[in-house]
Formats: sequence, structure tokens, C-alpha cells
Amino acid sequence: MQLDQTTLLIIAAVVVLVLMVVIIANARRKRPPPTLAQRAASRTADDGSAEVRLSRLADLRSKGLVTEEEYETQRTKILGEI
Repeated sequence: MQLDQTTLLIIAAVVVLVLMVVIIANARRKRPPPTLAQRAASRTADDGSAEVRLSRLADLRSKGLVTEEEYETQRTKILGEI
């Protein structure tokens, strides 16, 4: 059985597409979930002002749910958005 050039190109394209889907799925699976500090700091404007977000972040820090380093990183990020 001999395949024409168009059929071979279609098969190659399907194989490449499947490989890309597998690679992307694996890359997403390896990404660690966001920390509490990242989630608190990444709230959109609909979720509150910078003041509210900073207050939430400080609350997480006072409860021991985020480290001092995470707090400072996210605080700087929030302040940079102002």
C-alpha cells in the first residue's frame, strides 16, 4: 500500500498536533499551585482596592499562612500596581 504525499502530510500534521497537546498538558501539570500570598495579591480591581488587598495579605501573614518573604514579595507587587 502506498500513500500519496497529501495523506502523509495530514498524518504528520496530526502527529505533531497530538505531541503538542501532550507537551502542553504535561507542562501545565508540573506548574505548582499558587500560594495563598499569590492568590491574595492577584485579586483584580473588582475584588478590592490595593488597601483592601494589602490588608488581606497582612492578615494572612499575621495568621502565619504566608512567610515574611512571600508577604514582602506580594506587598511590593501590589504597591507597584498603584
